[in-house]
Amino acid sequence: MSGSHSWAQLSRRGHGVFWVIGGQAAQSLASFLTGLVLGRCVSQEALGAYALGLSFCFLIISLGDTLIATPYTYLRASREGEPHTLFASALWGSAALGLVVALVLTVLHLMGAGLPAELWPALPLAVMGLVMREFLRRHFYVINRSGHAMVLDLTSAAGQLLALGVLAWGGWLSAASVFWAIAGVSALSFALNLGKAQASFFWPPLRMLATQWRAFLGYGGWLVAGGLCHVASVQLYPWLALLGGGQAMVGLYAACIAVTNLINPLLIALTNHFRPRFIAHYQEAGQEGFMRYLLLRSLPFLLPALAFVMLAGWAGGPLLGVLYGKEFSVGAPALVYLAFGLMAVAAAAPIQLGLLALRAPVSNLFYHGTNLGVLVVLALIWHDRLSLQLLAQFYCGANVAGLLMLGILFQVSAKKTNRVTGEMPASD
Repeated sequence: MSGSHSWAQLSRRGHGVFWVIGGQAAQSLASFLTGLVLGRCVSQEALGAYALGLSFCFLIISLGDTLIATPYTYLRASREGEPHTLFASALWGSAALGLVVALVLTVLHLMGAGLPAELWPALPLAVMGLVMREFLRRHFYVINRSGHAMVLDLTSAAGQLLALGVLAWGGWLSAASVFWAIAGVSALSFALNLGKAQASFFWPPLRMLATQWRAFLGYGGWLVAGGLCHVASVQLYPWLALLGGGQAMVGLYAACIAVTNLINPLLIALTNHFRPRFIAHYQEAGQEGFMRYLLLRSLPFLLPALAFVMLAGWAGGPLLGVLYGKEFSVGAPALVYLAFGLMAVAAAAPIQLGLLALRAPVSNLFYHGTNLGVLVVLALIWHDRLSLQLLAQFYCGANVAGLLMLGILFQVSAKKTNRVTGEMPASD
């Protein structure tokens, strides 16, 4: 009876994952097409400015997830607080976080550092809209309304693409106008769907807000550290490209990494699909046969990545030329190294799931910390001769180092679990 109940739960989770992945795929497609149109219709510099602005968008999404959304999810699930109060605290916390990052971007703009001048004030407003929209999406997952979350994602993606078409048709297309569109579409999507999230809203007393925010920070502290390492390890590359060759080189890198990331929705889908199954298999069967289970489930991750490596080696230049324009074909050698780096990411995903099943979530911090540390060391050594191909080699090397770190952590965690299990008395 308990076994059938467990599989019924997994089935419901799998159904929810379909909505999650559908929404993520729509958002990824909208972002990819936005960069593609900027690269083809405007310039490499415009695509580079867009990529630099996106790094701050990824930062606010990561901070919102680790500081607010994930602790909110945990506290709601564990019934540590009244739902209405938790929602209000998380909502206003997201707004405060977005405002802080927007103000930091404004200060950087006034100081003339860290932000392409043409992106202000569009980018700070986009940051505010994105953090609110992303929290609302996570809230829908918490209250088991994944369908509403998918509608939110689909309408946001469709609105962004519609705005992109209008901008291109009117001759107003630029990196700044794209972020104006993202700000407007995110704010509109949030406003239209807020009523579906909760019937009424209120401003909690400051003492209650402070208590809830401390609880969010207490749960999300380590998550923030891992999330910041992840954002930094991914988003440092366009800034290194800016240092090495200006916004044109950033645009070329953005085109290459966008093509590389085309299979990311598939990797995310596989991760979400297998996460509950890894945990359930380990809890039901123990470590015996778990390694074989992990290796077999690695194949769906590795085979698409291997196919992309072959595609990049065989037709990387023509692919970039067809998508972005002939001038982008020079990125073909870098695309090969990026493809090998992606294969290391694909190989790491099932190991991360295995570590989650072994109850070692802190490994996520070690993994992303290793990626970031290796990248920083390499960048410091070769800071005076940065090129697109060298950055792609950094990407490959950092991801391989992270994969090796995960392998070591998995071996250590497995041995530790074996020792603990071995000390338990055998049952009659």
